[in-house]
Amino acid sequence: MVNIKSEVKGGICDAYVEVDGSVRQIVEELGTAVQQMHDTMRRNDETHAAEFRYLFTQLVMDEHSPLWDEPDLVPSDKAKAAGDLIADMLRRGLPMDIIRKTMEAMCV
Repeated sequence: MVNIKSEVKGGICDAYVEVDGSVRQIVEELGTAVQQMHDTMRRNDETHAAEFRYLFTQLVMDEHSPLWDEPDLVPSDKAKAAGDLIADMLRRGLPMDIIRKTMEAMCV
């Protein structure tokens, strides 16, 4: 079982998360939720779906992603990790609107 409640207040992202079950069950549930989000976006706007897929892949795969930060990581280290990801996106020549949205999603 995975239960996630996410809120953004004043530019600060906060999430309440409950998990129960085996690691495999939790990953399967998360995978199903991500797939459903992507499918919904694809039905509404192919461009948004492609952007979501790219950003989500970067979030999970990039070793500097804030996703993998320790909870007690100091804010300056989080900013550095976010900056490293943004710099990589700039080097790759990604459109600024995608980079801007990434920054917003990361609360940078």
